[in-house]
This record gives sequence, C-alpha cells and structure tokens, in this order.
Amino acid sequence: MNKGPVKGVIFDMGDVLFDATVWRKWLHREILNLGFTFTYEKLFEQWDAMLVDVCLGRKDYGLALNDFFRNIGLTVPQIRELNRRSLRMKEEAEKKRVLFPGVSETLAVLKKGGISCALLSDTESTESKIRSMLDKLHINRFFSVVVCSIDIGHVKPSPQSYRLTLDRMGVSANKALFVGHDDDELKGAQEIGITPMAFNYAGTLFSKNAIASFDEIPEIVFGRSRKKPGWRWDAKAMEYSRIIERTIAKKSG
Repeated sequence: MNKGPVKGVIFDMGDVLFDATVWRKWLHREILNLGFTFTYEKLFEQWDAMLVDVCLGRKDYGLALNDFFRNIGLTVPQIRELNRRSLRMKEEAEKKRVLFPGVSETLAVLKKGGISCALLSDTESTESKIRSMLDKLHINRFFSVVVCSIDIGHVKPSPQSYRLTLDRMGVSANKALFVGHDDDELKGAQEIGITPMAFNYAGTLFSKNAIASFDEIPEIVFGRSRKKPGWRWDAKAMEYSRIIERTIAKKSG
C-alpha cells in the first residue's frame, strides 16, 4: 500500500543514535564477579521494569538502583560499594558517548530535505538536559521536537507517547516512521499507524523492517530504496538522496 511521502521521522535515543550498553555490560560483569549467574537479558529485564518509575519521575534513580541490587540478592556492603562505583561508571560512559556511523550525516540530509525529526526517549532527564547532551554530540539542531517520558508522564509503548510526539511535529501517523530497536516499542508505533523501522535490532518480529545502517533511512524516506517499496519518488527526493551519498563518500575518502 502506498502511504504517500514521509513527512517525519521519530527516533528512539539509546542504542539507536549511540551505544547505550557500555554501563550495562560493565554492571553485568561486576554482578557475575560477585558470584551471581544472571544472564545479561534476565538481569536487565528486572532493571528495565524498575526503571519505568524512574523515567516517569516517580522514583529517584539512585534509590531505584539500591532496590534493584537488593532484589537480586546483594548484601548491604555489596550494594553500598557497587552503587558508588556504578554511578561513577555511568557518568564516565555518558561522557564518552559517540554517535553510530552515519547518524549526523543522515539527520542533516533529512533536515535539508524538509523532513521533521523528533526524538522520543524514555528517560529520567528533562528535555533541556537531553538537548544539552545532543548539543555535545552536535546533533541538537536537527531535532525540531524532543519528547522525554519524565516531562509527559508516559513511556513507550504507550500510544500517548507517540501521539503527543506526532502532534508536536505536526505530522500524521501514516506519514511518519519510527526508528527503534525494541520489539514492544516498534509494535507500539505500528499499532497507531506509524511505520516501524528497526535498527541495531536482534529480534525477528520486525526483521523485514530492519536496516543495517543509518544511510538507508534517507533512501527509504525519499523513495529510492528497492528494499522498502511503496514510497513516492520525485526529482527533489533524488537530489536529497544523492546528498547522503556524497557526504558519506567525502567522509570515507
């Protein structure tokens, strides 16, 4: 079905714009070193469930981390030491963030092509803090809209989080893409009519909607990709699609 030209793209933040697993991988190793046998997936399934209240502003991050450590069986001395070290490691990991290849170039091409870009993040940080972080990564100027769960009282895959983002963008659901990496969030977008696009994706549910690199996004948005049929194509779209090719070629040369 031809849904017409894309007018807006909504991006998840962690593990879409940059690797957000550095702290998590470190913490998993520390937990294993204490003699526990949690798999990475099982450990952070528990943490992510507790993180919801943090992202909604209902609970302090440090208190949630203490409760998490207690729930998985750490002793009081272990909690005190690991909490201190993990918060320091988290700060260090955030300072060393780097964008995935092609992120900045792709966002620049989308903006030049008149596509509205939004960031939709489940986070304990407010919009102003997230924009400050985006500034340090030199991509804040590309986002016309930044929506944070703590500001709106909803986390993905709540329909309200997507709809509020679309309203602020001035884009209808059937003219939008959502770039994410979690099945539940991709499905949440799809259920309200947004086309899901999976990136940095290890699942199977949205494998047909998966992309391997960011530079595929303008090709899809502007209708050039054979992998994703159904988007309209015109001469203007061709011009913007060529920009990404030239930009990446210059960077590689």
